[in-house]
Amino acid sequence: MPRLLSVNVGLPRDVTWNGKIVRTGIWKSPVEGRRMVRKLNIVGDGQGDLAGHGGEQRAVFVYQMESYHYWERFLGRNDFVYGQFGENLTVEGLPDDEVCIGDRYRIGDAIFEVSQPRVTCGIIVKPPAEITEDDTRYACVQIDLGDRRLMYRDVRRLGTVALMNSGELEAYFGELGVEPLSPAFTPERLSGILRASRQPVKKVIMDQYRLVGVGNIYANEALWRARIDPSRAASRVTPDEARVLRDEIVTILTEAIEAGGSTIRDFYGAQGEPGEFASRHNAYGHGGEPCARCGATLVETHVIDGRQTVLCVRCQR
Repeated sequence: MPRLLSVNVGLPRDVTWNGKIVRTGIWKSPVEGRRMVRKLNIVGDGQGDLAGHGGEQRAVFVYQMESYHYWERFLGRNDFVYGQFGENLTVEGLPDDEVCIGDRYRIGDAIFEVSQPRVTCGIIVKPPAEITEDDTRYACVQIDLGDRRLMYRDVRRLGTVALMNSGELEAYFGELGVEPLSPAFTPERLSGILRASRQPVKKVIMDQYRLVGVGNIYANEALWRARIDPSRAASRVTPDEARVLRDEIVTILTEAIEAGGSTIRDFYGAQGEPGEFASRHNAYGHGGEPCARCGATLVETHVIDGRQTVLCVRCQR
């Protein structure tokens, strides 16, 4: 039976990291007795990086004791204390592979709903002579490419690697949506995809079985540039608006690839370099700030799909 072991809270503080002042709420300490839980946090707790934490959909971070034991074995340590990994609730008996988004748990008088997992992974490709201990520490798959080595790093061990022959790979890709940087991604194709769904347009363009490769950050940015409200029903997007949105998706993805992606917290490219596209974000991560186009305050919400959505209610319709 699942069991709550500790409630941990802590307020953000400024620290020096890599020569910069960074605000973080990673340090949590156990508290005794009952503690009030509100929509945005547990009383006495706060988040430092509001682009990656916080909000009604990410108010509380849960970490299981089984993961503590894993890191104790991996690191050869036995000095961990509750809150060590920045979690608000240290629990026992809730394995990652058995908990699903939407599951609800009652603790005292509060009801918690699982909104998203926390997963960090990535691919690194380097010449063997340049590979560091950090590169290989969480590498669960390594492939020798001759003069280089490909390493798949999966900290939480929640990813999947599949070995397929050409026929299996073709069948797998056949189930996915259209590639946005291919000639097949025409305005008419996107308009047809949108007309077929009443879901919010943001959810539709992020559905990999309809359109591959558009993640949360770039969906926010493309919709901002196209002046389309992310919550609008996809079927209500006109053909002319679909044409503009198609062009912005292609432009955003092309610019992001050229810039090496968007490093918000811990994303790095295959060579270990940070992405530089985050400096061009107009929406994602800018909730509460003035819109770069009209000056109205950008609104951040997690209602649409449980992910961070930022929009301008004045110029996105």
